[in-house]
Amino acid sequence: KGVVFVLKSDVELFIGHCELNGLSKKTIGSYEQTMRLFIRFFNEQGIVQTEKVTHMMVQNYISVN
Repeated sequence: KGVVFVLKSDVELFIGHCELNGLSKKTIGSYEQTMRLFIRFFNEQGIVQTEKVTHMMVQNYISVN
């Protein structure tokens, strides 16, 4: 079986990447808050694996937020 990406872990990796690239704390904080809300939205629907998120789901998320 292949690697399973978990939304929470992927966000933590993304935030770490932002820190390594020298983004400001304010920018990183904004990204982190947005991503945490994104994760909560999908977790409420029972989706925790990155591979399960579709383009249409992201569009739906954007339209209601």
